[in-house]
Amino acid sequence: MTINERVNEINLAFNYGDEMLNAVFHSSFNLSNPYVTIIVPGIFGDRGDSRAMFTRIARNLSMNGFSVLRFDFLGGGSNFGNYFENDFNSFVAQLNEITSQVLDAFGFIKNIIYIGFSEGLKFAFYTAARRNDVAAILSCNGLCVEETHIEKINRPRIKNEKMVYDSNYGTWVNWSIVEKYKEYFIDSSCLDQNIDYFGV
Repeated sequence: MTINERVNEINLAFNYGDEMLNAVFHSSFNLSNPYVTIIVPGIFGDRGDSRAMFTRIARNLSMNGFSVLRFDFLGGGSNFGNYFENDFNSFVAQLNEITSQVLDAFGFIKNIIYIGFSEGLKFAFYTAARRNDVAAILSCNGLCVEETHIEKINRPRIKNEKMVYDSNYGTWVNWSIVEKYKEYFIDSSCLDQNIDYFGV
């Protein structure tokens, strides 16, 4: 494992066979907190994702006394290797190896919390079944049930001379919603002072 330190974010590279798996460790180094939260991306996910959601989550948790690891699977994100060689067992094996190596690297960490995104929830469940140090698994839009019906979304379409999305489930979404989407976000400044907000 190689380390490149930058403030409270440490770039790590974990050994996995002949390859290296890149990761970033966020921590306030609160030695009284023995947990590390590992963000598990789904298929085609990466530690920097398009909206920097994983980065925001990691930084916010770190500022509140938690240690967080975000990483890329083999061939994904900034990693070398052939992504097409990954399969379900490979994803689980990589997550298990990363988990072991981060525990070895930081002696004050004893327990794991996984946050599984999309298919990453499945990887987290199967990895946790191999270990006895996983304290919790959290889901963020996690896919853990049988997917019996797959229907692609056809978009865009014209309906009544308007640009729309057709979900094929009887729902039509006006194009103006898509255009305005980025302007509508959740922020504590939008809420009444009497409402607690726990977003990251």
